[in-house]
Formats: sequence, C-alpha cells, structure tokens
Amino acid sequence: MTAELSRAPGTAEWAARVDFSLPVDRRAEVSATLDHILSVVGLLRELDFTDTVPATVFHAGGRDATV
Repeated sequence: MTAELSRAPGTAEWAARVDFSLPVDRRAEVSATLDHILSVVGLLRELDFTDTVPATVFHAGGRDATV
C-alpha cells in the first residue's frame, strides 16, 4: 500500500508535529499500520456493549449459571 492510497495521508506531517523523524522509505509502512489501527478502532466503536456486564462483576475461576 502506498502512502497516497492511505486513509492517513498526513502520516509524515503527524510525525513532524511530535518531533519524530520519519524516513521517506518508512512512510508507506507506517501509514499502512496506522490505517489498520484506525480500522480496528472503528470496528470497536461500532460494537454494542449495552448488554455487557462490567469487568468488576467477573469472578475468575468462578462458576456461571449456564447448563
């Protein structure tokens, strides 16, 4: 994947904003990785957690009510 096809075309600019030197030959790989991370985060945001019990209710090694 090239940086031009990326959903994160400003990878080099973002790197420069945080004082990180991003070599030209690494921009495509970093951009592809950023695209993957953004797609995973997007999928996680779409999940419906309204019926999910909070982690504080979970008891490791405990038994549940399923048969």
